[in-house]
Amino acid sequence: MTDQIERRSEWVTDLALGIVLSAAFLLAVTLLLLGY
Repeated sequence: MTDQIERRSEWVTDLALGIVLSAAFLLAVTLLLLGY
C-alpha cells in the first residue's frame, strides 16, 4: 500500500516537472519568435 502511494507521488512529480519544463520551453520559444 505504502509503495503504491510513493510510486504514485513520484509519477505525479515527474509529470509536474515535465509540464513546467514544457511550458518554460514554449514560453522561451514564443519570446524568441516575437523578438523579445
